[in-house]
Amino acid sequence: MTRVAVVSFACGHTRLCLAADAVLALEPPDAAVPHVGHLLALLPGERSGQRVLLLEGGARVRVDGPIKMEEVGGEDILPAPCAMPPRLPVLGYAGFGDGVMVLLDVPALLASAPHAEGGVT
Repeated sequence: MTRVAVVSFACGHTRLCLAADAVLALEPPDAAVPHVGHLLALLPGERSGQRVLLLEGGARVRVDGPIKMEEVGGEDILPAPCAMPPRLPVLGYAGFGDGVMVLLDVPALLASAPHAEGGVT
């Protein structure tokens, strides 16, 4: 079965992930870069362990650690809750270990994240 590489990270106690090929670099934490929690209307975690992800197109977003490379396959995909707000850039959910990881829609997240080239970080 086909598996896809993802970069997983946290926003507080919520595990999130993006397609690995959309993440160009991992940068030191920068308080001027918006936290993924602000983009998703979630509460961020503690500042320790935070890093900045440089995404395709130059967008930058601050995330909570730990940050890991993982693989997701079809057998990991879980059904989405019926009450999921449509405005969130969520593709779906995947089981990992004893938890659940939120699969983020990269283009939708990019649309809401500031871009480095534009001077807004």
